[in-house]
Amino acid sequence: MSKINLPELMPFENFVRLSPKTREKYIHETIKEILNINRHRGVTIPEIEKNTYLSRKTIEKHLAELKTSNEVYVREFGKRKLYYPNSRLIHDTINESIELDDKKINIHLIENPFGRFIYLHETEESEYGNEVKGGIIIPEKKFEKFKEFIENVFLKISKGVNKCENTEYKEF
Repeated sequence: MSKINLPELMPFENFVRLSPKTREKYIHETIKEILNINRHRGVTIPEIEKNTYLSRKTIEKHLAELKTSNEVYVREFGKRKLYYPNSRLIHDTINESIELDDKKINIHLIENPFGRFIYLHETEESEYGNEVKGGIIIPEKKFEKFKEFIENVFLKISKGVNKCENTEYKEF
């Protein structure tokens, strides 16, 4: 296990004095920062644990949250799991958003080792800034099909379709 690059960490004495909400936000942002700093090599849970004062359980929890919101992806090599940040924005011009009450829906064009993707995610303002609440990633080549799917659903809604029809669109 090699040493990973780290951001400057808050002294442990100060960390334990943080309120629970502030501590959770700090951990979340620190793990994201560790992933970004090591984005070309990836990081494992044991590497983060060994090089920080965070417990394995805490790291697993935050990585699971980041994975759920599609902010990280995992590559498995046997029993070893490497975590990577899930995006490198390709074009600053493809960074669109729409505000819906206290939520914001964002669309980005991203690239990772698996290809180019359209990343749609919801952010919500909180006392800690914008927090990603969830998202989906669609392969760029499949986005037209996804758009047709959404348009079809919207057409059904606008026509007042009352019954639920399960229309399957394969290859997503």
